[in-house]
Amino acid sequence: MEVKNKISLRQLQALSIVDIFGISAISLPLGVSLKAAQTGWIWVVVGALAVIVVACAALNIKNAHKTLFSTPIGILASILICGKILLTAGLWLRIFSETINVLLLRKTPPVLISTLITLVCLYIAIKGIEARARSAEIIVIGMVLILVTIFALTSTNIDLYKLLPINKNGGMKATIYVFSSAFGIEYLLYIKEYLNANKKITKSMVQSGIFIGLMLAVITALTVAVFGVDGVIKRRWAVLQIMDTIDFPLMLLERQDLLMTGFWISSVFAFVNAGVFYSGLILSETAFKKKCDKLLYIIVAVIIVAVSVLPDNITTATALMEKSKVLNFGTYAVIVAMFLADKVVKKVE
Repeated sequence: MEVKNKISLRQLQALSIVDIFGISAISLPLGVSLKAAQTGWIWVVVGALAVIVVACAALNIKNAHKTLFSTPIGILASILICGKILLTAGLWLRIFSETINVLLLRKTPPVLISTLITLVCLYIAIKGIEARARSAEIIVIGMVLILVTIFALTSTNIDLYKLLPINKNGGMKATIYVFSSAFGIEYLLYIKEYLNANKKITKSMVQSGIFIGLMLAVITALTVAVFGVDGVIKRRWAVLQIMDTIDFPLMLLERQDLLMTGFWISSVFAFVNAGVFYSGLILSETAFKKKCDKLLYIIVAVIIVAVSVLPDNITTATALMEKSKVLNFGTYAVIVAMFLADKVVKKVE
């Protein structure tokens, strides 16, 4: 493939944040609360550190792009990764469209919501990774502003005693859950080819990883401090309902949850956009052996929308998404195997 688009390390950080952070922020509080109750936020940090190690390994594999697209085992791994990307993007799209249907657009069919957001994601994907990177930089700024606003507004509405007592119960299960929830790590195997700098890659990844981990921990702690463990477990998406607990005497918006919903929309947009881009890239280099054109991007976009309509309802889609997290261990296995093989080759040379 002829690579014309290049991105900077700062843009790599932005892409890493929007591709991984947003989706995790919505789902982690419930998952870790079920595993480790009020102490879950601590294990979010531990799990994030483990993910950072794997992410750095993925970025330090020499010729990863060539291996994944030129060897039989690499091509097989890429096709399996592509299948995982299409599945998870479709499931998250269904969860998102159903949620938006309930919160904002009650008269709009979820499939129409899915189609519209996928069309926007398709447009950005066709423009290339540089367009993705530029949009990611904008989304990161929006995410940070939303989260800072939420943190400030909820600071007087939290009960820190709900985070006590701190104990080790369920710590291992919570850490494994966080480790398995990092969708998007596979993108790092393919992104190095687009970087315009090969120095300080590890440092940049560690910085963005620490940012993601700390923000996820804060969001988890904040959600539990507002609702309590039982309250988080009873709500499907407690994070999206945080704003409803705040009294705004001078609030300009009638719907207070719109602020957090904006974060949700940005997160899903970034995730689906990445799904369209990378699945199109992988299929073009493996199955079709040609430069990824518009038609191929359109095909993968249609597949993602098709996957989104397969589950009977949001409950089924959520259950399938939780089960699909086991696939991330397959991604980690590929990364570790390639990293170790790369080290062996370097020693031989």
